[in-house]
Amino acid sequence: MRALKARRPEVLYFNGFFDPRFSIFPQLLWRVRFWGPTTRLLAPRGEFGEGALSRRSAKKRAFIALYRALRLHRGLYWHASSEVEAGDIRRLWGGDARIVIRQNETQLPVSALEPEPVGETLRAVFLGRLVEHKGLHIALAALADVPVPVELDVYGPEEDPAYVERCKTIATALPDTIRVRFHGSVDPDHSRAALEGHELLLMPTAGENFGHVIAEALSVSCAVMCTTRTPWTETLESGGGWALDRSQSAWEDALRRYAELSTGERDASRTRAGEAYAEWRARPTQPHVLELVRSEIIAEAGSR
Repeated sequence: MRALKARRPEVLYFNGFFDPRFSIFPQLLWRVRFWGPTTRLLAPRGEFGEGALSRRSAKKRAFIALYRALRLHRGLYWHASSEVEAGDIRRLWGGDARIVIRQNETQLPVSALEPEPVGETLRAVFLGRLVEHKGLHIALAALADVPVPVELDVYGPEEDPAYVERCKTIATALPDTIRVRFHGSVDPDHSRAALEGHELLLMPTAGENFGHVIAEALSVSCAVMCTTRTPWTETLESGGGWALDRSQSAWEDALRRYAELSTGERDASRTRAGEAYAEWRARPTQPHVLELVRSEIIAEAGSR
């Protein structure tokens, strides 16, 4: 901490809003001028989405109220990874919140993996934390009336034991033609490999500020069935998959329709997913988020 102070940083970048050690404590130090005159940039990483705020909501609302009372939001720049997240920030902190929008960095390849032909069995995958916000229970229940054999591989940390038990109960009650395998956590470096060989990613999420797993799925030519609560709706509707309402009926209908496609049509959906990925990946790269903040500071100084 002393070493950081001695360097007199120009910008303090906070990766997360509620983290006690790496966000809250350093900002309290800023409040008492420990860092000197420095610019603050904070990336909430999806923490202000309605679904995220609903978990431990009382504690989070209390901290937000305290943050506002201490006027820590004054003079702060927010880093949003999408227009969706920028909207979440404005909803909490007002329309005059200073926001720079910069998509998250990715180390994914430029071109999508060539898809393998699908088989008679529909191979689907879910990859994410096993909490209600991610919606695995919706996908599982929607599989009950699918008219073809399905194999669903579930990857993700079992953070909520009661919720995991609920999902496993739903999976056990599914017809014999629907096979669900729970694999547990997967190392982030191996998540793309876990998605390979699957034709459809199921993601009934309550909201994502970015949704890196969607990019990973498209990069292996795996079509994506997701809610409309992510920044990926346009990419999915242009060929990468399907963007749905989060209602149970919408997911039941969409999965039934997909299962009724011929193998040739399912192959085509994988090809379109890879093409949608290539189009997304080819978009011009934005300047680094710190460069965007610097430009904002210069623009504000010039307007005074």
